[in-house]
Amino acid sequence: MATMGVERVAFARARQRGTVVRARADEGGGGRRARGTVRRVARMGRGLTFVDVECDDALKTRGGRGTSTAFVKTSERVGRGVRPGARVSFAWTEQDEAERATRRDDRDGAYVDGSEIVILDPAPVMSVANVRKEMLERFGGGLIDPSSVGSARGMSSFGLCKATLRGEQCRDPNCVRRHDASDEELRLARESRERARERSRRAIEAERSDDDPHGEANKEAKCVSDRLFAEWCVETFGLKTSEKDTLVADIAGGSGTLSFEFHVNNGVGCVLVEPRCVSLTPRQRATWNNLRRRGAREDAKPAAREAWLRSELWVKCADEQNETRMKEHFTRLTAYTEIATDEDVNAVSAAAPPSDRSVLDAHFEEFPRAVPRAIAGCDAAVNVAPFTHVRAEFWSLDSSVGEKLKRMRPDVLVGMHADQATEAIIDAALALNVGFAVVPCCTFPELFPHRRTPTGGPVSSYSDFIEYLCAKDPSIQRTFLPFKGRNQVLFRTVD
Repeated sequence: MATMGVERVAFARARQRGTVVRARADEGGGGRRARGTVRRVARMGRGLTFVDVECDDALKTRGGRGTSTAFVKTSERVGRGVRPGARVSFAWTEQDEAERATRRDDRDGAYVDGSEIVILDPAPVMSVANVRKEMLERFGGGLIDPSSVGSARGMSSFGLCKATLRGEQCRDPNCVRRHDASDEELRLARESRERARERSRRAIEAERSDDDPHGEANKEAKCVSDRLFAEWCVETFGLKTSEKDTLVADIAGGSGTLSFEFHVNNGVGCVLVEPRCVSLTPRQRATWNNLRRRGAREDAKPAAREAWLRSELWVKCADEQNETRMKEHFTRLTAYTEIATDEDVNAVSAAAPPSDRSVLDAHFEEFPRAVPRAIAGCDAAVNVAPFTHVRAEFWSLDSSVGEKLKRMRPDVLVGMHADQATEAIIDAALALNVGFAVVPCCTFPELFPHRRTPTGGPVSSYSDFIEYLCAKDPSIQRTFLPFKGRNQVLFRTVD
């Protein structure tokens, strides 16, 4: 009995943290237990996950048939460590006749209800497509042989040419994909593609709001959402028409795409508060090259020269953080593989606001650390809008980062899909009596169980979250921007 109690605790912790747990028995829990290797995982939300497992031993179904392939359906929380390549143990019961009758999938295997999924061995690093040999040699610590890592897989596990998949003849002489597919492979690949499209349609439908005036066909792609949001903020808050220099605080801005739009493309002073490193996309690098060619000429106009110098600040910032950024990227890729540590898992997991004062008062870094050479030798640098990257998490004004923000006195606080920091942005803006604009995205009900709607219910859905945030102040307004995905803006202007 003592051993079984220990196992149940291990199962519970595995579900909560997604960490590696060594099971000491194959029986107990909600039914018979099985072990095997994960081949596929589909997460449909917090309460539904499908895991395909290739079992070590055949599962004995009610019909007496044995199969080593298990299609596991579970309503329990499944940690990120459960991924293709990982070895797991799980309790299972065969699905009833009524549920099997409604299934349209005719794959050969046992369809079971699963629970208490425990990670026996994490996925091998070789199963991560984007881990390169150079990254392993630099950051892997010599725990594995980099020469054993295969090349990156394509977008399809079948490796088929798209033209072949459509039933057409490939006309690309340099195509490296397969063209010799069997009829069965084509059928499976097409069904897999259709299921992916159906999931995408359901995801788009879930993101649509009844109040959104923009039709889906008229919306821009998600990749331009930062540009549209920045342009809307500049116009709404009058950032370019102000008589004084303005400063925008971009909270939880990720790699800095939104801040780049504010600072480089709109000429607005910006401070980015984000723990991740700044990175420049190929398009942003191309923008810098174009601005440099125009701004470095002797006859360049002041606006062109200032735009070039603003971009130089970003290049300097990205170059200073390049090595740290690569290491963090490697950690994100391998956080749930055989070479990861508990610290790696914690570094990539969503976190709730810390209660420890030492965390809130922790020292943070500011970039760029040095003035770019182009700015140091230019007389026009005094007119260049400032940019600073404060590399830290923002939870409240009652922290070292909050004190820094109060000293900088930003005119507007913004957050595009700022995740856990969304509420903190609104609270800080109300406390500082400045304008703000946020585009809420994820709700995180498990990380913020104290949140309640005006009617007293828990904040568990996106609509609940919007209602909860709007209730903070009667001056908060709402609007929608014409891009796909979560596009509802909550904002407040201050005269």
